Amino acid sequence: MRWIGQFTTLALAAQMATLAAPLRSTPNLQSVTIFEATFGVVGTTYAPAAPQITARLPDPLSGSNFDFSFAAGEYYDVFYSNADGSPNIDGAFLTVEGVWPPPGANSGGFNIAEVRLNFPGGVFDGADFVASFQFGSVCTPGPTCIAGSEATIVDGNLGTFPRFGFTNASNPNERFRATVGFTGISDISEVPEPATGLLLGAGLVAAALVRRRWS
Repeated sequence: MRWIGQFTTLALAAQMATLAAPLRSTPNLQSVTIFEATFGVVGTTYAPAAPQITARLPDPLSGSNFDFSFAAGEYYDVFYSNADGSPNIDGAFLTVEGVWPPPGANSGGFNIAEVRLNFPGGVFDGADFVASFQFGSVCTPGPTCIAGSEATIVDGNLGTFPRFGFTNASNPNERFRATVGFTGISDISEVPEPATGLLLGAGLVAAALVRRRWS
């Protein structure tokens, strides 16, 4: 993989910034891949208009109701959304939600390593920033629930992934969640204010100003 030249990257960002949602209508978008790291890093890929990513699944997520899963009990749902994670088929963001009730194992859930938009010629664009997120309610600080680990979803490194703790087994409708955006495509002005506790630190806000293109 390599960086496309800075001028090209900035030119693409400037061009894409003039486009409105929906994310699914991004020019030349071929597919969307979500990488999950339960037993090795595995990518699940959907066409831009695939039914799995154009609508949120009803509660509860379960063994008969999920978009992808690599471990019994840990189920994921992915869909286009607004910055706050609310479903919107014409949204400019992508949301991944999941469940992992204790005692799910000896580690927390939500092992999403990266989200990519795929374009012709092997070019892809990794998600640049986390617009909002929600940890599981069973979240004692430690190796199963790591504050700040949401940043690993957008660090461009498939070897890192977050720990969001566990969802409450007594509330099957609870989900943990991360909503990601793509600089030049997603509308940063929609991102919640820091006071809501959903935004990341200044470092990731600054990172949102840099658009990645790889080939």
